[in-house]
Amino acid sequence: WENICGVIIDRLNHLNKPKKILVIEYYQGVHHEEILNNLRQLIQFQNFISTADLFLPEKKILELTYPDVTDDRIFGFMTRLNMIDFFDPEAFSLAEGKLEKIDHGTILIYGCGASLLASEPDLLVYMDMARWEIQLRMRRNEICNLGISNKEEHFELQYKRGFFVDWRVCDRLKKKLMHEWDYILDTNVTDQPKMLSGNAFRAGLRAAVTRPFSIIPYFDPGPWGGQWMKEKLGLDKNSEN
Repeated sequence: WENICGVIIDRLNHLNKPKKILVIEYYQGVHHEEILNNLRQLIQFQNFISTADLFLPEKKILELTYPDVTDDRIFGFMTRLNMIDFFDPEAFSLAEGKLEKIDHGTILIYGCGASLLASEPDLLVYMDMARWEIQLRMRRNEICNLGISNKEEHFELQYKRGFFVDWRVCDRLKKKLMHEWDYILDTNVTDQPKMLSGNAFRAGLRAAVTRPFSIIPYFDPGPWGGQWMKEKLGLDKNSEN
C-alpha cells in the first residue's frame, strides 16, 4: 500500500493545478476497510466523496432490481440497468454541485460509479475483483451486494443477485472505462495489493489476443445440474432428456 499510494501521490504532485481530482472506481466485492484505512493514512486529500452516500435507499434498490432478481431460488433475468440507475438523482446532483464549487485541494471520489461523478478526473484508478474471490467472500459473509447491506444473507441469494444484477452493471461501466484507466489495482489477496499502469494492462490484453491461451477450469458444486435440476423441471428420474 505504501508503494502504491506513493506512485499516486507522485502523479498528483506533478499536476500543476490548484484543484486535483482523484477517482477510485471499484468492482463489487472489494474490502472497503482495508482500502479506505490505507488511503486515509497515506494520501492527503482535502475533500472526500463516497458514492455509497449517493445511492438510492436500500428499499428502492430492492424494488428496482426485483424484476431481475425475482422470488425464484435460482432463475432470474440479466438486468438492463446501469450504474447511474442506482443513484439518488437529488443526492447525485448535490454532489456534482459541491464538486464544482471546490476550487482548490485534492478531492478523492471513491466507490462504484465514482467515475460518473467526475467524467474527467486528473487520475483514474480502477480496483478490480475476480468473480471467484467475490464468491468466496460472500460465503465468508465479508461483503454486500451493490447498494444493499446483506453480508449475512445466504450465499445462494447473494450470488444470484451478483450474477443477474451487480456484475452486469459493473461490467458495463468497466468496459466503458477500460481505455481511460491510469492504473488498475488488484486487491484479491487481503493486504497484498498489486498495481499496474493502465497502459501496461492494455498492452497485455493486446498481446493475449494474438496467441492461444487457456483458462483454469474448476468445479464448484451447485444446483445447475444433476438430480436437483431434474426435480426442479419436473422430469422423470429415469428420463434421458
